[in-house]
Amino acid sequence: MPRESCEGGLYAIRALLHTAKLSPHVRHTGKPEMNRQPMRKPKRIAAGMMLAMLATSLHAQQPVRWRGDFVYFADSAIFTDCKTGQRWPVAQAGDYLALEEAYLRWQGAPKAPLLANFDGRIEVREPMEGPAREHMVVDRFVSVQPGTSCESLAMPGVKAAPQAGGSM
Repeated sequence: MPRESCEGGLYAIRALLHTAKLSPHVRHTGKPEMNRQPMRKPKRIAAGMMLAMLATSLHAQQPVRWRGDFVYFADSAIFTDCKTGQRWPVAQAGDYLALEEAYLRWQGAPKAPLLANFDGRIEVREPMEGPAREHMVVDRFVSVQPGTSCESLAMPGVKAAPQAGGSM
């Protein structure tokens, strides 16, 4: 790996990683940056390279099939995974518009959760305000299940509603 150098020594590579909060399906979208501060200790070179390699490997994340509650309100969307209960804001990218349109067509009431199925992944993204954080990215919308939510699926004896929308 080539080394960048300057009069004062080597540059440090700085990568934005939130190791304590990363889910197994996270993909980081930030790029490592060059820090103009000269390196003082050789240990920092190895740590910087390891962080850069880790950030690059996170880019290779493949989409996963997700099932959970989708809620859209006031130009903002939240997805809650049925298996874990984890919540993420939904990025307006990929096949997001197909999911939003299905929600607006099939929602029971404003702000009501609707069970959604899609292929997607979690990426660390820069929001309009505040620090970078995890967002759900919908790669391929599959379907919604009107009248069904994670809560209703958890009740014994309740059958899931038929799926609507999306191309299988």
